[in-house]
Amino acid sequence: MRPLPDQPLISVLIDTYYRPAMLRHAVEAIRGQTYADLDIVLIDNGSTPETKAVLAELEAADSRIRLVRFTENQFSWDDPHVIVRECYNAGLAAAKGDLVFHQADDDWLAPDFFERMVALFRENPACTTAIGVSVGVRPDGSEVSAAAANQRPRFMPGHEMALAVIDGKPVFGSPGFCFVMRRDVLEAAGGFHDSFEQHMLYGIVAFGVTGFDSEARMYWGYHEGQLNKALRDRGWVSLGYTRSLLDGFGLERRWAEAFGPAAARTVAEFIERQAYQSAAEIFAGCLAELRPAAIWRSFRAAAPHLGFWKALPAELWEQKRLFAANLLKLVGLKPLLNRLRGRGV
Repeated sequence: MRPLPDQPLISVLIDTYYRPAMLRHAVEAIRGQTYADLDIVLIDNGSTPETKAVLAELEAADSRIRLVRFTENQFSWDDPHVIVRECYNAGLAAAKGDLVFHQADDDWLAPDFFERMVALFRENPACTTAIGVSVGVRPDGSEVSAAAANQRPRFMPGHEMALAVIDGKPVFGSPGFCFVMRRDVLEAAGGFHDSFEQHMLYGIVAFGVTGFDSEARMYWGYHEGQLNKALRDRGWVSLGYTRSLLDGFGLERRWAEAFGPAAARTVAEFIERQAYQSAAEIFAGCLAELRPAAIWRSFRAAAPHLGFWKALPAELWEQKRLFAANLLKLVGLKPLLNRLRGRGV
């Protein structure tokens, strides 16, 4: 692995479609970083006219900003992570940096985020990935920090962190956020994968030393229109992406070669179990909310898998009260029961 320059160039990738105000906020936070050696790649995912106008304005305002354009929007409700496969990797292909970081257009960074990340790579030449702490921001401005879920040293072997996550230890909790990664390491792993978060933790971070700065902040906001919420409401499950990671990417084989078959089996079984539990949770939630199309969509995708059936009873039990309340409301009995309760009957 070649040494990084003392002032590594960081390529920041942001894909965008229809959130011009959030995009502007995200990019201004990047432009205002205390570390200035940035290559800002904005990926126009067939965006709306309002978003295109903001993209053009941003490109004209800063010579560090470059655009990658798609004439058609890369998205499908049946294959939502086509965004990762096409847009993220188009950004990676255009990247010039020694380090790469992807962020969503509705997230933003503290001003010293990249300065702190570069310090990690300088301090430990073996470091291949680095990250800070994610902070959720509610509509009222209050914050929810993931610091309690990130109790780990400044540096540790990535595979040890991954196995600690499987053991339930509070060493990593930044869901949805990308690590800052050496570009050569990411490219050697085939670029961004459909199974984005799991591929990053178990397929990239695990195969090197990972750095962590507890004072580096990454922010995300609660808002309507978040894709993960919309997908859940539609009953979409990601079992296909999980299989692609385990089989197509060959995650278990890679782990076996690097860390032994026992560790590899532990990781593969955990990822499968998580996927089935998530599918059962989504199906049970759609059932409780009486969403016929979503119920059928999630059931059709998950039913052939035994792991789904093993996870389902616990998830159905978890949703029993919501299901009963919605069923009573549907058949018109809830108002009657409320009146009876009010009379003490």
